[in-house]
Amino acid sequence: MDINKAVVLIEEYLEKYRGAHPGNAPVEAKVNPSGDEKDAIKLWLNFGPDVAADELKQREQALRDALLEAHPELKGLTLAVRSQAF
Repeated sequence: MDINKAVVLIEEYLEKYRGAHPGNAPVEAKVNPSGDEKDAIKLWLNFGPDVAADELKQREQALRDALLEAHPELKGLTLAVRSQAF
């Protein structure tokens, strides 16, 4: 899959995910192709100030699993995810 199309696909999915998972979805997200690797996408997720640091990995993994289930064509790409809560 073209990396730029994948970025758009992920951004669109994140909008749907927010609507389907209120309170558990990131309040802010940035999706960019990696400048270092041609088959990698960097995702930055902000889950908001009410989320404890020890919950971040669980929320990140739930989102990643849902994304790859909905779009298995993304499995060939590297998704570098960084989650924060602020």
